Amino acid sequence: MHSYDVVHGTREEENARFLLRGARGTSLQRVRPDILLLDPFTKMVVGVLDAKYKNATPSREVPSGVLREDLYQMAAYLSALGPTHSPVAGFLAYPVGQDWIGPSVGEKPWILNSSANRTLSFLGIPVEPLADADGHSTGELGLITSLERALASSLSRTILSLAAGSEEQR
Repeated sequence: MHSYDVVHGTREEENARFLLRGARGTSLQRVRPDILLLDPFTKMVVGVLDAKYKNATPSREVPSGVLREDLYQMAAYLSALGPTHSPVAGFLAYPVGQDWIGPSVGEKPWILNSSANRTLSFLGIPVEPLADADGHSTGELGLITSLERALASSLSRTILSLAAGSEEQR
């Protein structure tokens, strides 16, 4: 199994990547995918992931559930990242779960028409259904309950300790 360096693409300042470059060395339109996967030795981009925080519900207008602008965005990332001779894998990640429908795209992976070594796959990331009116998931509610218990226990010990100290002073 390979290991990769994972870089948060929207925060990456050191190795800025641009969609276009001019003949005089100028650059235009910085690309900021959510996650970049880098080869740990060469530091070349080998993968790009863009998370979509929306439902990919198939419809009559959009049979796959994947919006055209999402495909254009990923095509721009794939064309701008990594040397043109190197393979780069692109991933569009969508939430899936009880109230979320992932994309229905068939083939895996898809190949970018302009470059056979650039591919696109669609990922479904499981999400938990909301468990309360405030929008907390079941996992978040479990964490909140654990923190409340730990805090209550700590406060109880502190109160008992303070009470014991005031008794000793009498």
